[in-house]
Amino acid sequence: MSIFQFSGDYNQRHPPNQTNDGSILRFKKNKGYESIPREFAQNESLTYEARGMLISIASYPPNFKLYKCELYNRSKLNSRRKIDRAWEELIEQGYILQFRKRSGKNFFFSYLFSLERYETNDLLEIFEEAYQFDYLFYHRSIRKKEERTIENYQQLFTTFVPLEEINQLFYWLYKHELIWNVQNEHSKETHEINDFSNVQYEQSKMDSSYRTSNKLTSNKSTKEKNNTKECETEKNDTQLDKEQSLLNSLGQFLKTTFLDSESLKLIADNSKDEQEVQKTIDLLYQSKKYIQDHLDGFTIVAEYFEKDTQEMLQRYYFKKKTKKIQSQEGYFYNVCRNHWLTMAEKLLHQYFYPNKQHYLQRCSILFEQLNSNK
Repeated sequence: MSIFQFSGDYNQRHPPNQTNDGSILRFKKNKGYESIPREFAQNESLTYEARGMLISIASYPPNFKLYKCELYNRSKLNSRRKIDRAWEELIEQGYILQFRKRSGKNFFFSYLFSLERYETNDLLEIFEEAYQFDYLFYHRSIRKKEERTIENYQQLFTTFVPLEEINQLFYWLYKHELIWNVQNEHSKETHEINDFSNVQYEQSKMDSSYRTSNKLTSNKSTKEKNNTKECETEKNDTQLDKEQSLLNSLGQFLKTTFLDSESLKLIADNSKDEQEVQKTIDLLYQSKKYIQDHLDGFTIVAEYFEKDTQEMLQRYYFKKKTKKIQSQEGYFYNVCRNHWLTMAEKLLHQYFYPNKQHYLQRCSILFEQLNSNK
């Protein structure tokens, strides 16, 4: 049976709260090979935490159903952030492959891991098999259609796919219409791509707003207007460079947070520097951990509520601009706690949980406590 067919069948028999967390399955090239490859054990491009986590995952028997969210609960000595960071390392180095399938408003995830590096032929077979069951290769940097560009795919694959073979993957992605091209949005013509590594993109340049006949004008007012426009242009360029620099630095945050690119951009647009962005993200984590701890360890899968979190951020920044807030950090922390508590209740009402009534009762008590302390 296909591993992706297994994931699909398992999704139908189990509650969505389990299936959405994503089963972690092992990809074995050689059945029965249980020892740890020396190449992986001595891979100095991975931290000891990342190597240890994958070895721990591999230690479970093949018939044991392990889900990603269980890693947070099983590791008592490591924070979620450490686990996420180790997980991202393994993804960047190609030891874990992520796949996602859409079903209505829900997403189902499946993960493949290997202690050996995947060969290009292995990847092509896995991608094709996943595609047959509506699972697509997934990463935070290619969540949306317009993010599936050659550049983004190159950043994902070049760390573990030989450069001379990477075009095979690009061709497969292009053939299955998984590479986004702006020109394809305006034309139905199909052009075969022969060499993906040479694809380049250019930005359109703005023409001068002054007519040629006015360039020799010696009128004083015209010169003053030109000087004013030049000053404004320099000021705008400086501001744009500052904003662009901050946005460019968001890539590091995308790898270590549950936030999507839109939410991060929203935070960046309302922050003066990277330190403020990091502080905002830290408060989101701290408030989420606070709610989980006070709900007896109930796990809130933040990735399910990306849109809700973005809307919460929009409301917060609107109030920040329109109302006088004495302690912005304290106010934001309380807003986040109420947000995660609401998301926990949303999960409990939508899906089945063994201790559902207990958790709902804890939510009600905690909600009263949070609002009575205001």
